[in-house]
Amino acid sequence: MMNTRFGLVLCAICLAAAIVLAGCKPATPSATGSAEPGQTTVPSQPASSETADSTEPAPSETPELLGPVEQAYQDKLAAYLEELPYVAAEDMQPASDTEQADLVRQMARLYAGGAESREIFVLYLSGITMLSPDSADLFTTYAISGMRRNSFEDYTEIEYSYTSDPAFLDRFFTEAEKFEFNWIELNRQSDAISDAKVKALVKGAQAQGYYVASSEGMIYYLVDFTRFAEYRMANTQTMADLIVTQAIDSLDPMSSDAAFIIDLPTLAARTYGIGQALEDYKGTRYEKYLASRFRDHLTLLFFGIDNTPNFDYGTGLMSDDAKAALADAATLTETLMGQLTSEFLALVEANEGKMDDATREKAWALLDKVDEFYGLTDEDKGDYGQWMSGNFEG
Repeated sequence: MMNTRFGLVLCAICLAAAIVLAGCKPATPSATGSAEPGQTTVPSQPASSETADSTEPAPSETPELLGPVEQAYQDKLAAYLEELPYVAAEDMQPASDTEQADLVRQMARLYAGGAESREIFVLYLSGITMLSPDSADLFTTYAISGMRRNSFEDYTEIEYSYTSDPAFLDRFFTEAEKFEFNWIELNRQSDAISDAKVKALVKGAQAQGYYVASSEGMIYYLVDFTRFAEYRMANTQTMADLIVTQAIDSLDPMSSDAAFIIDLPTLAARTYGIGQALEDYKGTRYEKYLASRFRDHLTLLFFGIDNTPNFDYGTGLMSDDAKAALADAATLTETLMGQLTSEFLALVEANEGKMDDATREKAWALLDKVDEFYGLTDEDKGDYGQWMSGNFEG
């Protein structure tokens, strides 16, 4: 069974009962320590009939039905979770403390020494199931940061090795079209690729923990977070949640060529999911990383992105799609996301539905409430950015 809070969504569907997440209103951040490593909450994989509780709940415990917006968000998150493989907890066999410490030191040395992603990924796969949750978190953090750092440089090899062939890009896109340009699916079904050179490219990426993607006529590597999510039972609750949010981005990228390739309700669902994962916030390092992602998602939800903005560049008026998506999100009044979205809409409506410099300044101040709520400093947000750019400091 899975220990990520995103599992609340899938468990509800698999038990065929709509539930309200306990304590839906965000808790006030605490200065106390984090939850016990490896603590199991509600599973994120279908509960079997053997484990499901058949006892009738007392009337006071009867869950309320979810509203249509929250149910739609949970359904979307459940669909993502169903696409993520996972290794069960019983398949994790922690080694001795000495062996675990040695594995973490090995990964730290690879990271510090600028080792290739292939070497980092091989060590990750061989060691992750042998670690207890706290050790697994640090081991995973070094691995991800090292592979992220390398990915920015490794695509250069692709450019020289593959795209120097004028016909190769056409052949690559011909193969990608078979998978509707779903890059992670191209990676997962690499054996179905008929072009030998394209197959070699994709399989070479897989061996390094990457998948191949493309935009603006370029081919590049992206870290395949679904592989890290596969082993999330080894991690603490918070790291598992963090990895799942990144794996969802691998499954279904939010944008390409400075434009959204998902719709705003889907972005809202993802933002909602991160907010739910932060309900028991204690302010630990990985929770701050999650909170930073929550702010980033909320910013995109409010403003859109360059080529698909929520506000017309000429008139400043909010698009109808944005109005509808934000109005739905604002109905979740017991969540921080819903509260801030409602305040954002009020700012825009007070300015006759337009975004101008003065309103934008107020909106940015509104987003600062995320920092206040979670106790995020500029250093905290910078730490998350450094990790994802390959400059993690243990």
